[in-house]
Amino acid sequence: MYQWIRESGAHMYRSTGDIQDHWDSIKNLMISQLDKQCYTGSYCHNDMDMLVVGMYGGSNNDFIGSKIGGCSDTEYKSHFSLWSMMGSPLMIGCDIRKATPATKDILMNHDLIAINQDREGRGAYRIKPEPQWFHTNDVFMLVKVLSDGDLAIGFFNLSDSQRELSLQFWDIGLPYAAGYSLSLYDCWEHKELGVYF
Repeated sequence: MYQWIRESGAHMYRSTGDIQDHWDSIKNLMISQLDKQCYTGSYCHNDMDMLVVGMYGGSNNDFIGSKIGGCSDTEYKSHFSLWSMMGSPLMIGCDIRKATPATKDILMNHDLIAINQDREGRGAYRIKPEPQWFHTNDVFMLVKVLSDGDLAIGFFNLSDSQRELSLQFWDIGLPYAAGYSLSLYDCWEHKELGVYF
């Protein structure tokens, strides 16, 4: 479907199986979509299924009696970041009437929503760590070129252990000889981090 969906005129297409409110489901859906950025764009959005942010294993709603799965707020932040960077429609799955302050902070992050809603709708491309570091798909960076020339850069560790990543500017097309630096901004803390060469 990826190869022909844009020429069909569809504005959105479902690309995955159903998401479930647990980390393995989020992680597996995300990994299945890596390197498919060329099949998304303005007016043709890759729907990786709804957001489970704030469901806490039961849609945070009394109507759903039993709890199944659930994620931590940190995992929900990663989920929201991944969907925002990948350009997936941000459809809320929890009961917003009972959303916790942490859930509201995640779902109302204007910086990440702006990245997701960038008018050119470009897909994010993946930068893998150097081979000597990791040989798995669960540690990587995503880079999304925005319409104003800015770069949205996400560092992701989907594993269960602490990892270290290093962004080499030449991986995003900025060799040292170009003389460019990056002014970094943290979209979760909403603050400038300084200029890096």
